[in-house]
Amino acid sequence: MDHPRVLIFGQTFNNFSGGGITLSNLFKGWPKDRLAVLSYPFMLHESSTALCNNFYQLGSEELTWKYPFSLIKQKFSSGEIEICETDTISVLRDTRNLKNLVSSNLLNPALRFTGLIHCVSSLKLSIRLKKWLYTFDPAFFYIQISNLESILFAQEIIDFLKIPSAIHMMDDWPSTLSSRGFSQKFWQKTIDKEFRKLLDKVTIHLSISDVMSEEYLARYGKVFKAFHNPVDISVYKNHKVYCRPNVRTKFSILYIGRVGVANRKSLLFFAKAIENGCLGSSKNIEFEIYSKDYEDEKLKSLREYNNVKLNPAVSHDDIPELFQHFDILLLPLDFSKKGLRFARFSMPTKASEYMMSGKPILIFAPGETAVSKFFSNNHCGYCIDEENGSMIDLAVKTLLDDSEYVRTITGNAYKIALEKFDGEKVRSEFHTLISQTTSTIMNNSSGK
Repeated sequence: MDHPRVLIFGQTFNNFSGGGITLSNLFKGWPKDRLAVLSYPFMLHESSTALCNNFYQLGSEELTWKYPFSLIKQKFSSGEIEICETDTISVLRDTRNLKNLVSSNLLNPALRFTGLIHCVSSLKLSIRLKKWLYTFDPAFFYIQISNLESILFAQEIIDFLKIPSAIHMMDDWPSTLSSRGFSQKFWQKTIDKEFRKLLDKVTIHLSISDVMSEEYLARYGKVFKAFHNPVDISVYKNHKVYCRPNVRTKFSILYIGRVGVANRKSLLFFAKAIENGCLGSSKNIEFEIYSKDYEDEKLKSLREYNNVKLNPAVSHDDIPELFQHFDILLLPLDFSKKGLRFARFSMPTKASEYMMSGKPILIFAPGETAVSKFFSNNHCGYCIDEENGSMIDLAVKTLLDDSEYVRTITGNAYKIALEKFDGEKVRSEFHTLISQTTSTIMNNSSGK
């Protein structure tokens, strides 16, 4: 198979964000010298160089802020990042700097509320960036984006390069990008208009779930092909068989991943329900969270529960082994309107990894979300579709006591993961799609 040179914009390779993990797993095996990443400085920080070592940082030559915001925002240099011998990129940032504190805690919230966040900065193709693009000479353009600025910049890049492209949607950010403030209707219309223009320009439309593909066909009139996070089956080959917990009085529930707008409230509700539940003294339940956000002040409430433990994120390579130390794996999504709008069509990256673990999965999410529908329809997880402490109690008891039921749902989960998320199969399909699309368009162009 021919592997065209691919330019990636809006996401970097990493092992801690859903988009970064999915990107890494989809492009695994692609020739390293045929990948290049174009990204903001804050996204480049801690990016992995395992799959790619050609990174361009969008700095002051491309990113400009209008006055007086330009006086507050930190400036970064533009250009190719020098790759050291370490496995990750380090972008120097002083988060304790007064400008950064003012920007993060005062300016950014105000800009989001007023809607000015959509017009106070802009990206453009600089001479330096054009030279870098000419040198790399990409044949395909892959996009993961989530704001108006990047929508407009992606359009500019497509018009400049005139190569086939793909946009990959991780969540329904177009529905939540401008949901507050007195100018929200104006910005909603503007963002929708520009996003539709971008969809008309790109060659391939990719989603994260079948439910998202169905919604976007109806909403945008475009056929989206679903590519979820694939899993390397060999990593989980020793963890596929469910074993009933030994007779004991202490059990543990695990959540692993980011904590944010899509799940923070549900995690709080779940923790409270476990602490105040009626499981009885015969079952001591511990709820552990492993997250890159474990020190976030917004998680302070979680620390108040005696049976909840917050831990720093572990290496992605250590996750399969970590699963084996827990009895139940939790997948939560918020029931709030904002959380539902953001994540209703998403399939969390960890879902496919959970399914391969051999552990029972507890879905705590609204019934209309893609993840709840998927696990319910495939009978491969226990689904709770409302905020109800008694239902959480019943779910935990069932998953700890009913070995027949658990053996059924874990077996189904493993079988479906093999069918849908096998890394070799999914990557082969993904690589073939990009290669054949590029080849077809190049042949058609040369034949004109």
